[in-house]
Amino acid sequence: KCYFFFFHLLGVCVALPCFAQNICTNLPAGAVAGDFELSGNVYAGCSPFNTTVVDKSGGTDIRYDFYYTNKTPAQLDTTNNSKKTTNAYFVNTATSVYTILQYGKKNGKDMFACKNVTVRPNNQPVFSYTSCNLNFLNLIIPKDPANNFDFYTIDWGDGSSIITVNSLPSVQNKNYSSSVITRDIKITGHNTIPTGCAPPPFQTVKMDGSGDFPRITELETLEGGKKVKLTFTGAFDKHQIYQRAVTGTYSFPNFKLESNPGTLEIPLIGTEQNCFMIYKNPACIQLSGEVCTIKLDSIKPQAAFSNVVSFERHPINIVSTILNFSKVLKIDYQINAQITSGNSITNLNLIPNNSPFVHNIANCSAKYCYQTLATVTGEWGVNPSIPYTSLVKSEKMCLDRKTIVAPALTDVKISVESSSKVKIDFKENTSWPIAPKSFVLFKDSLGVFSRTDSIISLTSSSKFFNQNVNTLLEKHCYKVGFQDNCGSNSALSNAVCSINLNLSKNEDLS
Repeated sequence: KCYFFFFHLLGVCVALPCFAQNICTNLPAGAVAGDFELSGNVYAGCSPFNTTVVDKSGGTDIRYDFYYTNKTPAQLDTTNNSKKTTNAYFVNTATSVYTILQYGKKNGKDMFACKNVTVRPNNQPVFSYTSCNLNFLNLIIPKDPANNFDFYTIDWGDGSSIITVNSLPSVQNKNYSSSVITRDIKITGHNTIPTGCAPPPFQTVKMDGSGDFPRITELETLEGGKKVKLTFTGAFDKHQIYQRAVTGTYSFPNFKLESNPGTLEIPLIGTEQNCFMIYKNPACIQLSGEVCTIKLDSIKPQAAFSNVVSFERHPINIVSTILNFSKVLKIDYQINAQITSGNSITNLNLIPNNSPFVHNIANCSAKYCYQTLATVTGEWGVNPSIPYTSLVKSEKMCLDRKTIVAPALTDVKISVESSSKVKIDFKENTSWPIAPKSFVLFKDSLGVFSRTDSIISLTSSSKFFNQNVNTLLEKHCYKVGFQDNCGSNSALSNAVCSINLNLSKNEDLS
């Protein structure tokens, strides 16, 4: 087991388990590097791909994990099965990259080394493409672990010369001399040492606006409401991210930032809704379609067993433009609710028919967290219009019913019963919809009211506290509060104080 230790200033020590460590990128403390290779120095091939490891380390008790994924040294196999030196990899349609870990001992120390192998269904590299206008095609072959060929060829499918690519990344644009709806192209990876891979088939691509166009897959407002997490897909190239406040407009070419496809965190403009579009133009316009933020406005208890959830809707029927229009056509809403009560967690998917939305609850003392989800469907461009779908998530908002402050009691009085006793009477006149469970008395001490007594709710409408105090020397001030059946505490009532009457020598009463 592995632990990080954190020490409190007072000397208290807390031990927490650490996360799994990738031995390939971070050798454990005190370990040394091993060394091995694959027979023939072939690290990529087609399924079935047979490998034989050859030790070059000079270590002892050497073992191999042919499918290593972030295991700690303590999790590695120490049985005889891990001493095998051959393995066969199989894939169906997707290219896969596997990590082989060598581990053992060298000079009395732990020893580790790693190699990657790529297994494919054929020798087609990873690439992206986009097309438009029936005659333009953009191809990108990225620098990717799966693309470990020695060189690449592109057959444009029109009888023109085959292009050879020797280094990555590579961006290739093709303007065809004729306009057609589809083209058959082939991108092939080649190795100087044959790997037994069959050539890939020709691939049919649409030429009227198709391929890896930018698409915003998810837009989520993060905790605090100051940033969003934007995730988008597209071609293996930089894209321009545009941002506007919902009351503003986009200004071409003033984009917010540039990025390859992936996930970004972006600060929001102001406090209103923000909208985003992603733009790329290798030769003709490519857009993601527009997506805007949404948020939860509030969560409030309506009664003992219901919450009212108010949320902001996504704009609809708004046409936005970055050299080409984008229009939202349809929004489907969902509210995800997470209910925590003790160690029990329940997740619900609610379909709101409007906002505010009333959620009837069964446990008024639990913690409720809500997040609004909107599935945005729209289209951009013309001839043809290109559809898009995106998921928008609001910031998550939680309501712990115990933290809600109920309104104060307003009918409280105090009576001096004797020189050593006061009585504090009050009426249960709160309009709070959840019944009180207990009432609490607070006494003033140098301007601070501290809890001094409590009673369980009585059946009569009149309640009281008796306090034994000296009423002749000073006044005594009190406030009354209550806790409801859901665990919420009320605000405290106004203070009530005892009165001292003194008779002076000339018989004046003060």
